[in-house]
Amino acid sequence: MLFNKNYKEHDVICLKLISGEEIITSFIDESEAGLKVSKPFSITITGTKLGMMPWMFFSDRDVHVIGRNHIISHCLAKNLAAKEYLEKTTGISLGA
Repeated sequence: MLFNKNYKEHDVICLKLISGEEIITSFIDESEAGLKVSKPFSITITGTKLGMMPWMFFSDRDVHVIGRNHIISHCLAKNLAAKEYLEKTTGISLGA
């Protein structure tokens, strides 16, 4: 059974993992093994603001498969969060 057939490649999605981590990432594909994603970032709290930092600092690749048994919930990212994620991962300012 697939997670959500409505996600399209490059959709920015959020995942909540069993570890408690929340990840924002670009969707690539899904399989029985899990979700294939690109450039995952952890959501962090910095003072009173939310921030993003690389999910795996020392990884030599951008694409990861996150096992479905490690995912509690998933959804499309809110527009503002998706915009910030895209700016951070592409270096292109998307404007106001």
